[in-house]
Amino acid sequence: MKTRILLTVSFVLGLVALTGCDSSKSKEVSVGSPEPLTISTYSGDISSLFWVARDQGYFSEHGVNVDFRIQESGLAAFRDLLAGNADLATTAEFVLARHVAELQDIRILALVAQIDNVRLVARRDRGITRLADLRNKRIGLARNSVGEYFLHLLLVLEEIPLKEVQMVDLQPSDQVQAIAKGDIDAAVVWEPFPLQMEQELGANAVAWTAQSGQDYYWLLVGRDETVRKRSRAICGVLAALAAADEFIRNHRDDAERIVASQLGSDHIPDIWEKPGLKIELSRPFVLAMEAEMRWMNSRNGAQTFRMPDLVDFIHFEALESVNPEKVKMLH
Repeated sequence: MKTRILLTVSFVLGLVALTGCDSSKSKEVSVGSPEPLTISTYSGDISSLFWVARDQGYFSEHGVNVDFRIQESGLAAFRDLLAGNADLATTAEFVLARHVAELQDIRILALVAQIDNVRLVARRDRGITRLADLRNKRIGLARNSVGEYFLHLLLVLEEIPLKEVQMVDLQPSDQVQAIAKGDIDAAVVWEPFPLQMEQELGANAVAWTAQSGQDYYWLLVGRDETVRKRSRAICGVLAALAAADEFIRNHRDDAERIVASQLGSDHIPDIWEKPGLKIELSRPFVLAMEAEMRWMNSRNGAQTFRMPDLVDFIHFEALESVNPEKVKMLH
């Protein structure tokens, strides 16, 4: 009998090690040394769940020691993931929409923010006082990023042919320098870079939202092999982010002070005005990716296009075991 009990205990512990998640959603401190894991992300308010989780000690509480690689864009963070420099990364759904066809092993773990923070900033001294004035202007943007997508939509709404603007591929910080020096006439980029441009240009700056009323979705992603082999650490990260989500909902002012203290002048209070900082899996980002993939294929002149089932790229198990209420889509 004693031998049978020992075997049963060993079997149960083995299952826990394989799944890496405690479906009871226990908040007890994990036993043993925290497991190291590297996340590549962007340092702004859009990644607030991570900054709150780190400040409140939620990562270590859930058995994971997170090292952050800071990038200027989700595209750069995604490239970190592909290069093997990070275990996980955050990126906009648009970046995934560009790559899912050729990268079958990418897995979406969770939405960590739903945001409207992409803006178009322009120089008044270049004759730009309304969006229609963008014709024949040099516009800075990060190619293959969500900024490029939103600029295309904006031009369509303003009935400006793509051939009537010159797009200049620049990283966000380079856009700030370029518009300040007058090397470009306008730029489309996410906060805090528009704020920095307005500070550089002063009264010479004019700005608009560039998202045409559409949010974009900040996703936590990994590669299939990592998700399977590092499941315990993955679940620890998601549990920590779920705890940060709860902290933000219940202590919003304290949470914003935590993030503002870390970001300093790069903190953007406007992002906190609507409830976009959250962790979940939901249908809207899938619909956004489908629309973006249709746009990409029409732009490339594709005559036929077969939409992949994007749900196949979502790893539901980890978030479901950590907090099933955060999974808000059928699968």
